[in-house]
Amino acid sequence: MIKFLKDVIIQLEQPSIPLKFTWQGALYKGEAQPVMATCEAGVCREAEVMLNDQYWGIIKRLSKGWKIDRVEDDLSSLVGEQIDAAMQKQAK
Repeated sequence: MIKFLKDVIIQLEQPSIPLKFTWQGALYKGEAQPVMATCEAGVCREAEVMLNDQYWGIIKRLSKGWKIDRVEDDLSSLVGEQIDAAMQKQAK
């Protein structure tokens, strides 16, 4: 339990990835918080997503791209592209 709580603290202390984009005429603003247990060499395979003050769930990097359960593939891909761009920028 202590290890779990320490991991949660580490994750909460990590900077979030800001998200802002327009999709089908609607503005989306929020953030993605990487799930640290899925990160390796600066690349994270999962992140928790908040958009327009609502929790959207966990986005996952799959072999065919990014996916959020119950969210259209095009929208999931757009969020994933923003996460990729932010992680590449942080790596520099």
